[in-house]
Amino acid sequence: MPGDVPHPQTVLRGHRGEVQALDFDNSERFLVSGDSLGEVRVWCLDDLRPAAIRRLHPLTGGILSLRLFKSGAQQLLGTQGRDGTTLLWGCDEDLRLSKEPVRSFVRDCYSFCRFSVLHGQPVVSVKGQQVEQEQQDELQLAADFAASVLADDADSGVASPNTNGTACVAANDSLDPVAQPQQVEQEQQQEQQQQGGQAECDSFSAEQHASAGAAIWALHACKQASEQHPPALLAMPGSDERTAEVVCCSCGRQVAEFREEAAGKKLGMLMSVQLYCLPQTPTAPTSSPAAPSICLAAGYEDGSVVVWQLGAPPLSPPLAQRQLCTDPVMALAIDSACTGGTAGSAEDQVVLFRVDHAAGKLSVRVAIKLQRKGIGDVAVRPDRKLLATAGWDGRVRVYKYRNGRPLAILKYHTSAVTGICFAPRSMLLATAARDGTVALWPLFQPDQ
Repeated sequence: MPGDVPHPQTVLRGHRGEVQALDFDNSERFLVSGDSLGEVRVWCLDDLRPAAIRRLHPLTGGILSLRLFKSGAQQLLGTQGRDGTTLLWGCDEDLRLSKEPVRSFVRDCYSFCRFSVLHGQPVVSVKGQQVEQEQQDELQLAADFAASVLADDADSGVASPNTNGTACVAANDSLDPVAQPQQVEQEQQQEQQQQGGQAECDSFSAEQHASAGAAIWALHACKQASEQHPPALLAMPGSDERTAEVVCCSCGRQVAEFREEAAGKKLGMLMSVQLYCLPQTPTAPTSSPAAPSICLAAGYEDGSVVVWQLGAPPLSPPLAQRQLCTDPVMALAIDSACTGGTAGSAEDQVVLFRVDHAAGKLSVRVAIKLQRKGIGDVAVRPDRKLLATAGWDGRVRVYKYRNGRPLAILKYHTSAVTGICFAPRSMLLATAARDGTVALWPLFQPDQ
C-alpha cells in the first residue's frame, strides 16, 4: 500500500520520569508537561526547547494532572499530585511561574482521579497572535501528513448492533494507517472549507467561555473576582475517595460536594471527573423548568458514569447515571457541545455515550471493541470530529467521533500512553507516555 508508516512531527525528550499530564496554552506557543517525579516542563513550540523546568511536587506525589487557565484576573497553572495535593501557580504570558503557589488544596486522599477545571476566560498570550499564520501553515502540513495517518473506509472495521441495540465497532489492530490516494485528494479539496470550520470552532469556543463565565458568576459571585473576570471552578476528589468536591480557584471556598450515598447505590472510588457548562438553549415556555447550567460528569470504580448538577440542594440525586463499563472508569471526556462524551477503562472497549439533560437520561451510543485492553486517557477534539484514546499497549488510536469509525493507529511510544491532549485551535495532538517522551502529531480533519 502506498505511503510510509506515520511518524510524529516532533518528539520532545528530557523528562526522567513517566510523563503523565499535558496541556497547551490557548495561543499554542507553549506546551506544558508533568511527570511522575514532580517535574514540570514548559516547552516553547517555536524552537521545541524547554523554556522552563521546575519541580513543583515531591517524588511521593508526582504530577498526575495539570491545566492552564484564568481565574479572576490571574493566569494560573494548576498542578495535581497523586498524594491529594493540588497547587495553583501564578504565571505571566510567557508562562514564567511564581516562586510559590498562590493557593493550595490539600486532601488526605491518595487518588488516581485527575482534576477538572471550568473557566470563563480563554488564556491568550499577546505574543500568541503572531503565530496565527504559522498555525494556518500547519493545516497544509497536516494535509500532507494525511497520506500516512488516515485509514480508508474499506480497512476501518464494520459497525454492527450489539445485544442492547447500540452500535458496536470492532477496532482492527492490523489497520494500515495509510490513506488511499482518492481519499487524500478529497481531503485536500476540502482544505478551504476546513479553515472556515476552524474559524467557526474558534467562535464557538469564545461563546462557550462567555457562557461558562456567566454561569459560574451566577452560581458563585466570588469577592476576589468580578463578573467581567469570573473565577474558575476546580473539581477533584474530596475528603474521602468516594466524594467529588468543587472549589473556587480564586477564594478557595467549596462550591459543591457530591457524595456516593446521594446516588442511591455503591459507586466505589471516584476515578475521573469533568466539569462542563451546558450551552444556552432557545427560550423555553415559562412553565418548563430551567435546565442546569453547570454539571459534573464523574466516573467511578464500579464502571458507572454519573452526572451531577451544581447548585442543587445537598444530597440531591444525580441528574443522570448509568453503568457503562465493567471496570473502573479510568478516563472520561465530555464533548464541546456537552451532549455526550466517551469513557475508557481497563476492559476491551471504549464507550461513546449521549446525555439527555432535559430527560435525565444517559445512554450508550457506540461501543468500540479493542483487541488490546486498557485505556489510560481519552480526548475529543474541540470540533468534535476526532476521538483519540491512549492505550496501555503504547498505541494511540484515532476514531471518527460521530460514529466510532477507526481512522488511524499512531505508533511511536515504547510503553503505555498515559496522557493525550488536542490543541485548542490547530490540528495538533500531543501524546505522553511512561517512556518519558512527548510526541506531537498533526491530524487532518476527516471527511463528513
